[in-house]
Amino acid sequence: MKKLQPKFNSNTFLKKTICDSMYTDANQFLWRVHHLIRIDEFHDRNWYSKIYVDLIMAIETDLKAIIVALSKSSETPEDAYKSARGKGHNIQKLYGEVESRAKNRLRLLSKKNKELLLTKYTLLNVSNRYDLVTFYGIREDIKNKNFTDKAVKYLLTYESLLELEKIANLLHQVSKKAIKKKPIIAMSGDKMTKFYQRIDKFKTNIGNV
Repeated sequence: MKKLQPKFNSNTFLKKTICDSMYTDANQFLWRVHHLIRIDEFHDRNWYSKIYVDLIMAIETDLKAIIVALSKSSETPEDAYKSARGKGHNIQKLYGEVESRAKNRLRLLSKKNKELLLTKYTLLNVSNRYDLVTFYGIREDIKNKNFTDKAVKYLLTYESLLELEKIANLLHQVSKKAIKKKPIIAMSGDKMTKFYQRIDKFKTNIGNV
């Protein structure tokens, strides 16, 4: 039996466009990590700190993609987008929002991987990246004692980054499944015009968010 084409809805298509873009960002972060982490030339914490940031950014963008993908039809693209963006770089808040939206709809990370992500691997925020990178290039820096903690140093090892990469890839698959819930709609003519008009309205509505 031929599958019926879903009815065109500019809001639905816009949401899919937004989460597709976020998913692509995460995919590129993970691609870069996959190759850079396996380069033999570098093994110092300065190098690993950059890889750590890429992994956290991949996780962040995938969580935001899931939030938009699981938004209800009554929620506008603007509200879904602002809900995701409003959590900033806070992985704990993003994951909490995802859990509330995914209940009875989508299987997320296992309890073990969730705990690893939220209690072990998000001790540092993305906003710390410059301080973190700088710290390991300066042997004596009394102003950055917060980065001498053993738990933080443990994050920047080859083994820990491989474990975080595995979790990030698992979440990436969850993101892919969530986005599939938004149907692909063929567009042409008037539908295309309406969609571009909706994009312009979206840009105006979100302003500088």
